[in-house]
Amino acid sequence: MNTADQTAIEIARDKADYTAAADSLTDSIKRRLQTGEIIGALDFPECDRPLFWSAIARIRDDLPCVRPTWRTIAERHVDGVRVRQQLFRLCSRQKGFVDPMLAGLIGGPL
Repeated sequence: MNTADQTAIEIARDKADYTAAADSLTDSIKRRLQTGEIIGALDFPECDRPLFWSAIARIRDDLPCVRPTWRTIAERHVDGVRVRQQLFRLCSRQKGFVDPMLAGLIGGPL
């Protein structure tokens, strides 16, 4: 084989490894969100953060009820600098969503 073929094979393996890692991380994050955890990029090692962002984009496509929220992680009042982190959580109560239990209590006999 020439070096171009070897390079193409290595690139294909790297893409397959990346896809497998992204799928694994997506499943892991989805399970954590469904248990009620709030997840942010800082929960993962720096080398895995690009995978986190691709996984969270895929999860938000699959589950539209995953919403971003922000948390202040550092603040310096003298300089006026605030560092914020974007977090993600599963929100079951959205506009137009009716909690069946609450609807039963409201609509029940008086």
